[in-house]
Amino acid sequence: MRLTTRRAAAPVAIAVASILTLAACGGEEDPATPEGGDTQTEPAPEPEETESEEAPEETTSDDADETDSDDAETESDDAGADDAGSDDAGASADGAAPWANPITTDGESLGTIELGDVTVEAFEVTTDVATRSSIWADPDTDEPIVSEGDPVVVINYVVTNNGEPVNLSYGLVEVGLNYDSWPFMQQPSVADSTLMESVGVNDNGVNSDSLGEDVYTLGTGESYSVAEVMLHQPGEAYTIEADFEARDDAGERNGNEFEGEITGTMN
Repeated sequence: MRLTTRRAAAPVAIAVASILTLAACGGEEDPATPEGGDTQTEPAPEPEETESEEAPEETTSDDADETDSDDAETESDDAGADDAGSDDAGASADGAAPWANPITTDGESLGTIELGDVTVEAFEVTTDVATRSSIWADPDTDEPIVSEGDPVVVINYVVTNNGEPVNLSYGLVEVGLNYDSWPFMQQPSVADSTLMESVGVNDNGVNSDSLGEDVYTLGTGESYSVAEVMLHQPGEAYTIEADFEARDDAGERNGNEFEGEITGTMN
């Protein structure tokens, strides 16, 4: 059975739904140059001759040791700064890819899906109530399938590459929970970014500075995380499915497809 969007907001719902379908689921002036005119200078007076020049002060061995120690500390500090700077180009301290939002791994693990060298671990983060309603409506009642105030559960997914670097499309790895007995094609999810922010999970795996890229390379050992909010149905059987198709450097499919799933019962 297909869902309908609510009549009162049909144009908006259709537009938002289309966006959700398409979206997965970023000179300096030259320093001023001082100006100055040419000036004429007179020759400096020649220094007067003196009968004797003062001898330079001698440097004691203690002074030399202190100077050498200071130089060594300076070189060590510079080397440390270089090492710290070199980390900025790769994954962050938590293992997140350079284009990804910070990773969150809170919650109870529901299991891990293996997609070749890429793994997807699912976590049940928390249960709460929806802060907004879904754009999808029940075709019989014309009511949202998830209404503001309904009980919901937050599911978080952590995607990690354990092999060679792999290129992903803007949709990254497609992953989501499906209730086995749910009667409609559209699962009871709601794009509740307010709730996700309040519990510290990402509504998008890609950070705001990296949106719109054709290819997102997930390097060896790198990860990203993304969450979804579902209607909470305790005791219901579910299946979590994940899949992706690797891309070449130009963003074209290279024929390597991976898919997998895990099953369980909602707490």
